[in-house]
Amino acid sequence: MNYSTLKNTANILDLGNEGTRIAAGTTAQRGSTAGQVRYNSDNNQLEYYNGSAFQFIDKSPTVSGISPTLIDTTSGTSSTTNIVVTGTQFTSGASCKAIGNDGTEVTANSTAVNSDTQVTATFTDSNFANSKEPYDVKVINADGLSAQVDNVLNVDSAATFSTNSGSLGTLNFGNSYAASNLTAVVAADAEGESISMSVVSGSIPSGLTFNSNGTWSGSASIPGSNTTYNFTVRAASGTLSADRAFSIALVAPSHQRFLGMGSGNGGVVSSVSASSILGGDVPSRVYDGNPNRPGDWHSTGGDTQGWVKIDFSTPQKISRIKFYNRNDCCQLMLGGNLQGWTGSSWTNIASLSMSNSSSSTDTSNTSDATTAWNSIRIKSNSSNGGYVSIGEIELFKFV
Repeated sequence: MNYSTLKNTANILDLGNEGTRIAAGTTAQRGSTAGQVRYNSDNNQLEYYNGSAFQFIDKSPTVSGISPTLIDTTSGTSSTTNIVVTGTQFTSGASCKAIGNDGTEVTANSTAVNSDTQVTATFTDSNFANSKEPYDVKVINADGLSAQVDNVLNVDSAATFSTNSGSLGTLNFGNSYAASNLTAVVAADAEGESISMSVVSGSIPSGLTFNSNGTWSGSASIPGSNTTYNFTVRAASGTLSADRAFSIALVAPSHQRFLGMGSGNGGVVSSVSASSILGGDVPSRVYDGNPNRPGDWHSTGGDTQGWVKIDFSTPQKISRIKFYNRNDCCQLMLGGNLQGWTGSSWTNIASLSMSNSSSSTDTSNTSDATTAWNSIRIKSNSSNGGYVSIGEIELFKFV
């Protein structure tokens, strides 16, 4: 029987017992007719052509990797993740499952065989538990042969806040607007990943710093009015983050008089002196409650830049000064400064400017309301005569 006859024989009867030899060759020598069976000499496997691709006969699949490798369980109970599995020998009808570290299996909702080297499995995120990671991923072909890759799928959960949303505290002058009076923001990650926190929206008071570990530092600037700051903190761990809204309230201080105009010296003055004194116009008159002549301090002639110095029995903070000129024509202070003694020099903490008229006044807030001064002085730098006088002063502090 010649080859041409054999080629067209419909049925071949093999009566031998050694085996039947079929077509053999390399992968590059494959044919393209559905139903062809051959021996692949590159892979040392029998294979057949299914009309679109060659498949090895009775060979288990292999799994080489997956993407993505993370399940986000915080995105909702109905959310899903498509896991692309790569490998070889995937066949139509294959299924996929994930296997937790305790053996618990999570079966994919659906498995699409994209090719003999790739399948896409869709999983419901909420079916995974962080405590059971890492998960193995297994592909099972329709003939029951399977393969898996171990410890490749993890479950990520966002950080959780233990600090309740809302106010983290109220800062006022009594607590020095210090960050130490604020509640720290605390969050934890179930996987033990490090957490970094930041303010992602809104604003915090000037002078305060929110640190990445959730603590506060610094001191808020003194506000001019009561103000509430609203902001959002983000706690980031791994690839996920969680946000929570917080607030900080600042209470504006009020000025409380502690010296002058009827309050007397309030027990805060230990001594008072002046650059010069005209007759009985002693410097203690500057806080006697009477701004009118002759209830004023008066310098001697030529001392147009004179001063009155007050030493406190205990250090005093000063937020404001109110100055009163005498009620008659002349020797009025037109300009000057409130100064604090640093221990080595005088420093200006408020400027005064009065009109050239009797009973003129000026009120000035200090530039430093938080330093407690042992001594202060009111010093003239301008007068409308050859002398200088002070009718009265009032000193205030923040409360």
